[in-house]
Amino acid sequence: MAEKDTSLLNMEVVYHGGKGFVFPLEHFESDTVIEGHIYKIKELIQHMIRYSDNRATLFLENHMDTTVFKKEFVDLGITEPVFNTST
Repeated sequence: MAEKDTSLLNMEVVYHGGKGFVFPLEHFESDTVIEGHIYKIKELIQHMIRYSDNRATLFLENHMDTTVFKKEFVDLGITEPVFNTST
């Protein structure tokens, strides 16, 4: 998506956790995203990778274009992922 829109990674969003989703007990100090804070997309990706931050991962998953994401798998000849659409 960032290849098509070079401003995407610097776009700012307000983090809001998923309603009704209960995260497993985790022991993060300051390395997790905080409700109501503003983050650039690239910062959320960094939290997702560097700190294994499930909150950032779920937020990004819920706000990405899954068609573009799945196409990457098809292009590589890998079975495309199936997303839970019940939420």
